Amino acid sequence: MRAGAENYCPRAASLGIQPPGLGSAGALAEYVIVDDVRHLVLLDGLDPVESVSLTDAGLTPYQAIAASLDALPAGSTAVVIGAGGLGHVGIQILRAVTGATVVALDISEGKLALASEVGAHHVLRSDESAVEAIRSLIGGVGAQAVFDFVGAAPTVDIARNRWPWTA
Repeated sequence: MRAGAENYCPRAASLGIQPPGLGSAGALAEYVIVDDVRHLVLLDGLDPVESVSLTDAGLTPYQAIAASLDALPAGSTAVVIGAGGLGHVGIQILRAVTGATVVALDISEGKLALASEVGAHHVLRSDESAVEAIRSLIGGVGAQAVFDFVGAAPTVDIARNRWPWTA
């Protein structure tokens, strides 16, 4: 879809479909009544314990990244703030669907190591030196997109400085 929300069916209401999932109340409940078997997806060997997080930790960063795809061609830079539950999946999605250089920020050395492991090109501590460090990495051009998966005041301040990250 043009809005980047291909997980939504624009004709669902007119077709009388009330699927569980995004936009439907109760979809994250322990039990959900499904109006038709077609809304069920066979696990086909997937371990539900290992894959359940993809419904949230996968869709949340994917939706943000999908909305920014036009800004992330080869040679662009994407900054991921927070390399934990959402951020590390966001890094993987960015690497899979864009040509962007991915810079990951976090305060945890363990999460920075994870960010490197899952594909971040560069990892930096998320602190008062982060903006300058990013300026140095990307030659003062500016990041084309910043994905803040923390949302705390200090990370919002870093994200605000994204354009342009020039001296």
